Amino acid sequence: MRLAKITAIVILALILAVPAMAGVTETRIKSNIYEITWSWTAGALGAVTSETWPIDGLVILAESNPGSVSPTANYEIFVADEDGADVFGDTGTAASPGSDGSLANRSQTVSQRAMPLVNNVYSATIVGGSVTFYIINNSTVGATGTLKIYVLR
Repeated sequence: MRLAKITAIVILALILAVPAMAGVTETRIKSNIYEITWSWTAGALGAVTSETWPIDGLVILAESNPGSVSPTANYEIFVADEDGADVFGDTGTAASPGSDGSLANRSQTVSQRAMPLVNNVYSATIVGGSVTFYIINNSTVGATGTLKIYVLR
C-alpha cells in the first residue's frame, strides 16, 4: 500500500514537472487540401517545446490563434524547413529571428492569417520534407495557442 502511494506521488510529480506541451494533428479537409494543426502550451518562462512534422506539399496559408491564456503581445512563430529557413519568410533563424516574416508580431487576442513570404512576395511555397514549429518572444507562463497550416498535396 505504501509503495502504491509513493508511486502515485512520483507519477504526479513527473506530470507536473513537464515544462511545455505541444501536439500536431493533420486533417484532410478537401480532396487534396490538408490542415496541419499545432497546439501548444507554454511552460516555465513561457518556453514552448518545438515540434517537427512532415509537410511535403504546397503551403498556401497559415492561421495563428491565441488561446484562452494569451501569449505575450507580438510573439512570433517560426516554421523552419529542413535547411533551417523559415517557410513564412523570416530572414533570421529560430535562435535569432529577423522578426520580418509573415508570422512575426502575432496578436495576443485575435486570430490572424498569413501567406508564406518568398523574396518579399506573398506566395504559396513548396516544402519537400518536414518542418519544425517554434514559438519565439513569449514570456507568458501557461500561454496557449494553435497554428493551422493549409497544405495542397
